[in-house]
Amino acid sequence: MFLYTFTGRCIEFFIGIALALRVLKQNGEATKIKWPFFTILGIIGMSIGIGIMATQPLTDKIHYGLYQPWGIFSNNLIMPCGIASLFYGLIKEPSALRRFLGSSTMVLLGKSSYIFYLIHIGFIATLVKTWVGNSTERLASFFDAKQYNWLAEYADSSVIKIAFAFILLNLISIALFKFIEEPVNHFIRKSSFLEKRVKVQNV
Repeated sequence: MFLYTFTGRCIEFFIGIALALRVLKQNGEATKIKWPFFTILGIIGMSIGIGIMATQPLTDKIHYGLYQPWGIFSNNLIMPCGIASLFYGLIKEPSALRRFLGSSTMVLLGKSSYIFYLIHIGFIATLVKTWVGNSTERLASFFDAKQYNWLAEYADSSVIKIAFAFILLNLISIALFKFIEEPVNHFIRKSSFLEKRVKVQNV
């Protein structure tokens, strides 16, 4: 109930609503914030939340700290407060993190992030992971044949496989966004479909 229902996760919604109302209330007001207090506070809060979940004891039945009582408390209260503070800081405060996340590369990754969410589990992810696994094994065999033992060991490591799969999935997500999602989005916005639907509803 506390992990997968509105009853347990409603705090996240209320904190997000409160953040939105605060930002809307301050809309148009000049803000002269020189020190990124809320940005730093948010990062600290999120680090504490993740730290609590990471240090929870695990058992044969409980494989993640998230499922322990303190893990649930951290995920449902501490993390949302930290994330809301970080978001407020990114909206209102000048910081290196804000400039980094506002760069064209990060904006593109953000726009394609929903597609990444959709494909990171499923047949596309399975194909990518299989291809990466086979490729790294062949690369490791090549290095092994050349007696580059240390390269062979690293080429076939789990970290390398995960990193390559992550990069490939992001590239696929960007391609799907640029060639499918964005064009379809612009087509729908420019079409008269939404306008006709509004007229029908008004009638």
